[in-house]
Order: sequence, then structure tokens, then C-alpha cells
Amino acid sequence: MKKEANVEMKENFKLSWRELRVYLNLSEYEAKTYLSLVQNGPLKARNLSIIASIPRTKIYHTLRKLVNLGLVVEIPGTPAIFAPSSPIKAFKNYLTENNEKANQLSYVISYLEDAFAKSKDNVNTETGMIWIIQGINQILKKINEMLIKSEESVIIITDENGPFLLYRNFRGLLDKLRKRSVRIQVLTPYRDTNKYVLKQLENLCKIIDSNTSLPIIYVNVDDTYCLLAIMVPKIIDLNLEAETAFFAQNQTLAKFFNFLLNIRINS
Repeated sequence: MKKEANVEMKENFKLSWRELRVYLNLSEYEAKTYLSLVQNGPLKARNLSIIASIPRTKIYHTLRKLVNLGLVVEIPGTPAIFAPSSPIKAFKNYLTENNEKANQLSYVISYLEDAFAKSKDNVNTETGMIWIIQGINQILKKINEMLIKSEESVIIITDENGPFLLYRNFRGLLDKLRKRSVRIQVLTPYRDTNKYVLKQLENLCKIIDSNTSLPIIYVNVDDTYCLLAIMVPKIIDLNLEAETAFFAQNQTLAKFFNFLLNIRINS
């Protein structure tokens, strides 16, 4: 199969003088001359000038240089005929030299990679992306995506208004996660204003009474995905676009938020 693929590749490959110029370090005239001889066989200088589109004033100088390089053989006569040397023989030294350079380059790259890895181990830094999300609808959409990806745990911290958003938008999904044995905890204040919806949420997840008064919704999924949304206080109108959220897929940032918000995952 590999041999057949190589044959097919050769048949489909169209070589131009530009490739010769790049790969073999030849001038434009030298590349055109040698390629024309390889493709057409031995030629007189005048005929070669026409086929290769090289001025007659330049063709003899070009041929002389190719003869000196060992790429062309001059067959004496009146006029002389010029024939191409076997490419394999002509470029044998060139291939050997470049293989040696390639091997040396691989050693250089290997050394650099080792040095890079060692220096990286000595620096405790981590880069990551934080996305800014605007508008309640987009925030809820991102929370939905996060919950769908959850495998082990979900932590949500919010103020007294947050449970209404959770129950209205995610009760079906929370029920599916519960049946998948995903640990779900919601940290929110118990208030007379939200006790009814909290009773409904208790059938879906663990409710933990907290003193959170900040107008936020924080979602942590598997300590990997985290979202912190700043909400408009006491307003849960889905048509509003004033809310802003910060989302990241980063374990270090998720643990950092947990620390700031004093969150603990309870088994």
C-alpha cells in the first residue's frame, strides 16, 4: 500500500523550476536549464535556450556553471550537445550534507526542548483565558452548558433571589444530575421570601443556609469550570442585559474562587 501511495504521489506531483531553486539552491536560469534537460533529454544550446525560455546571451554561461557543478555533461561536437547528469548521482553529496544537517538540527531541537522543560518546571505559572459574558440570558445559557458537563460535583452560591432563577431555569437538568449521582450543593440564605422555592429545590439538591448578601451567582462544576455572575439586586427579569459574568475553565482559578467565597465541598 505504501509503495502504491508513493507511485500515485509521484504521478500527481508536478515539479517546477521554482522547487529546484528552493531545494537545491540554484539560480532561476540554472533551475530552468537543468529541469528542461531532464524532461527533454540532450539538447543543443540554441534549442535549450528556446525550450527553457532563457536568453541566448545567458545560456552558455548557465550551462558552463551547471557543468562545473556536475549537473550537466557536455558532449563534444559541432555544435556541442548538453545532457543532464543522473539526479541521484548529481545530488548524492547534497543529500548526504543535508541529512547530516537535519540530524544535527534534531539534536539542537532536542537540547532546546530539554532546557525548555527544565526551565518550565522551575516556574510555577499558569496561563488561562477568562471570558466575560453579558446579559442574563447568556449567563443562564453558559450555566446550562456547565451543568450538562458535570460529572461529580456542582456547587452554587447565590443570594436569596438566586433560587428562583435556579428553579425556574434548571430544575429539570438538576433532577437529571441527581439521578446521575452528581453531588449538588446550593449555598443561599433561608428567607421567608424564598422558603417555598427552597423546599422545591431540596428535592433536587442539598441546600445549605448561608449569609450571602452579595447579588451574585457562583457556579463551580467539578472544580474545573467556574462562573461568577454579578446580578442586579432583587430583580430577576430575564429581559435585562445589565448582568455580567466571568467564566473560566481552569482548576486553579476555580479553587481560588472557592477560597475567596469560603466554599467547601461536603460529601
